[in-house]
Amino acid sequence: MDPAWASLNEAQSAHDVFAIRLADVYLIAAETQMKVGNLRAADYVNVLRTRADKAGKAGAMQITSTQLTLVLYGINAPTNWLVSQSTGWRRCTN
Repeated sequence: MDPAWASLNEAQSAHDVFAIRLADVYLIAAETQMKVGNLRAADYVNVLRTRADKAGKAGAMQITSTQLTLVLYGINAPTNWLVSQSTGWRRCTN
């Protein structure tokens, strides 16, 4: 029991409550692995993809580390067309 609560029936506490989804933890772990160059990032993403699969489609939903690298760097690369069109990117590179 939280010592700040007067009783178990009390609906409020002086303490903050932190809520985080398990999927967020896996995605943070995958992002960290990508940044340090570890190929295990795809394993973390695949845990989520397997959990969200349709019955019998788990194999089709798996992603390889190569595919994950292409997706992430294709979207986030500074040379990406959408990124290069923003004035903010040009301002940062000039």
